[in-house]
Formats: sequence, structure tokens, C-alpha cells
Amino acid sequence: MNKILILRGNSAPAGTYPDEQGNKIAWPKGALHVKAACEYARRKGYTGVVLKVPGQP
Repeated sequence: MNKILILRGNSAPAGTYPDEQGNKIAWPKGALHVKAACEYARRKGYTGVVLKVPGQP
């Protein structure tokens, strides 16, 4: 199966971005809903590979 690289996005302190339950948690590794991103990749016919580094500007 083909793979797609998924970038995490910017890291952020608590209070910036909500998680899947709406809680505004800290995102030290980058703000990404990993499960949703991998599910999207699967539905498009790919295996999602999430990079383990934040994407700082």
C-alpha cells in the first residue's frame, strides 16, 4: 500500500487548540488529531505515517 507523510503542525501551549473532546490541552509535539489524520489517509487509499516532530515556522 502507498504511504503518505503527515506533518503534525506547530507545537502550542495549553489553551491554544482543542483536542477531540474539546479540551484545550498542550501540544508539545504539534497540534494534530492523529487518529483522524490516519483515518483520512486510509480512506484515500494510503497508509498514514505521522512524523514525530513539530512543524515550527
